[in-house]
Amino acid sequence: MFDLAWSEIFLVGVVAALVLGPREIPGAMHAFARLVQKFRAVSREFRRHVDDMIYNAEITDMQEKARQMRRQILDPEEEKNSTLPGKKSPPSGEAEI
Repeated sequence: MFDLAWSEIFLVGVVAALVLGPREIPGAMHAFARLVQKFRAVSREFRRHVDDMIYNAEITDMQEKARQMRRQILDPEEEKNSTLPGKKSPPSGEAEI
């Protein structure tokens, strides 16, 4: 996580013992542990929200593809007319002969 070696952790412990004193170290460690727990909870919630947004975006894309497929199945002539080069659909009100 922070890429600390054992010697660095030991040095932090010694400095904490000198600054805080041996009586306050357990309370400081407890407060630090609660801070880490809160940080993990916030990051977990953030990750969950991002996953939900990705899932919803994928659902929206799949729904749009399903609509396009439904249009192709229900009205294949319109799809053929719109995809053929040089073939224009007749203006409204005029019949194609």
